[in-house]
This record gives sequence, structure tokens and C-alpha cells, in this order.
Amino acid sequence: MDAKPLLRWKHRVRWVISLSEARGKGRIDLTWEKPTDGGKVAAYKIKCREHATGTTWSNADTAMETAIILTGQQQGKELEFCVVAVNKAGEGMASNTVTAVL
Repeated sequence: MDAKPLLRWKHRVRWVISLSEARGKGRIDLTWEKPTDGGKVAAYKIKCREHATGTTWSNADTAMETAIILTGQQQGKELEFCVVAVNKAGEGMASNTVTAVL
């Protein structure tokens, strides 16, 4: 029996990003398009890492919709963000990354 494929992005995620400062804390607003194949999305994992060190990705947050506002992000460092769609089959491929300095 063939297993259902994990979620795949038909096209790499298109990002629309706005950056702002909220009461002295780093804030980033991220939006993306949902995958067009691979089944129904249960949630999205938003991952983050410091660009300069190229460390492993850490989970920044989880979203149920195709947008999130992340607060309390490190300021003055170049950070990379990506999104991974998740469903009952598991995690899909990571989206393209976006780099921001807050």
C-alpha cells in the first residue's frame, strides 16, 4: 500500500512581509499561501534561525491560518524564517526562506 505523500508546495511559498517595532520588542508579520496539493493542512510551523551562524532551525511558533505576528524576536541580528505545512501524514517541505533584521 502506497503511503500518501507529505504536503508539497506546488510553488515555493510567496511571502508578503511587513516589519514593525512594537513597544521596544522585535515584531515581524508573515503571510503566505497554502500548498495546493498534498492534502488538507492541519497547521503551519514557523521556523527561525540566525542567518550568520546557519544553525539548525528552531520552532518559532505554530499557526492555524496563513498569517502570523511574531513578537519578542531578537533585534539587531539577521534572522531567517520559513514555514512548514503539517497534516496527518506529517510535515511537508519547508517553504522558501525570508531574511530580516529587526
